[in-house]
Amino acid sequence: MSKLLAVLVCFASLVFQTAAEVRLSDAVAVVVHTNVITARDIDERVLPSVEMLYSQYANKPEELNKRAMDLRREAIDSLVEQELILQEFKDSKLVLPENYVEKEVKRRIRERYGDRLTMIRTLKSQSLTYDDYYNHVRDEVILQAMTGKYVNSVTIVSPQMIVNYYNEHQDSFKVEDQARIRTIMLLKDKEHPEATREMGQEILKQIRGGAAFDEMVSLYSEDQAIKGRKDAHLEWRDRMDMQKELADKTFSMKPGEVSDLVETDTAVWIIKLEDLRPAHIRNIEEVRDAIESEIKTQMRAKLKKEWIDRLKKKYLVRYY
Repeated sequence: MSKLLAVLVCFASLVFQTAAEVRLSDAVAVVVHTNVITARDIDERVLPSVEMLYSQYANKPEELNKRAMDLRREAIDSLVEQELILQEFKDSKLVLPENYVEKEVKRRIRERYGDRLTMIRTLKSQSLTYDDYYNHVRDEVILQAMTGKYVNSVTIVSPQMIVNYYNEHQDSFKVEDQARIRTIMLLKDKEHPEATREMGQEILKQIRGGAAFDEMVSLYSEDQAIKGRKDAHLEWRDRMDMQKELADKTFSMKPGEVSDLVETDTAVWIIKLEDLRPAHIRNIEEVRDAIESEIKTQMRAKLKKEWIDRLKKKYLVRYY
């Protein structure tokens, strides 16, 4: 039995307690107003995540079971929300221009399949028809439009709200010790590491003799990611994100100093320290945009929950 099949069997036994004679795909899971959400609908929503779940928790069956159940609950909540919103659209007598849907379908065909024939072949392999795809796109367009109307219209965040959030979440804006450095990196020759050290000492000798550090970087450094970016040394690097050997040396130096050779498991390094910045809390101007975005996200989530709660009171939702 393949790993995926094994986890599907496990997952099915966990989340569907239906009578043996009822096929899994036909089992009714939820009814929203007059619309039915089946076990198949839930399967299609959760199965893309199942194999990854199994690979992470194959040796922890209890945790696997718990996360499988969480996946199912999340899938059901999402499907119920969609059905509620689609029903609200229907009852609201709102009109969705079919030509808009047709344009969106054509756009997706171009981007995802290239042409209509390829799309139809792909759908056929999934036991789907063009009408299935069209209706799926139409539903997605409706969901986006309705969410935009009732939720995504949040645009105003007052300056005081930003200040309050900043003051209440100081820990989120802490920055560890940071440094700006230039580096020369020489990959170790596994068979002759001493030769790499000798080259490093020769480069260091030239730097001590007055050679420009940047010139030595261009000539000798094998760190291509840094060599290709002339302004890389301007970026502040967090101590915790640096290799321990490099961090220990960097934060023991003074700005302007050049280190002796620093060895890691795979390379020999020469470091020039440009500047140091001790741990601190970012000022509000640095994080204002991020705070505003987070507040909007929270406001939208609150609005959506309130909206969905109203729809649940308006339309009957029955779980099986």
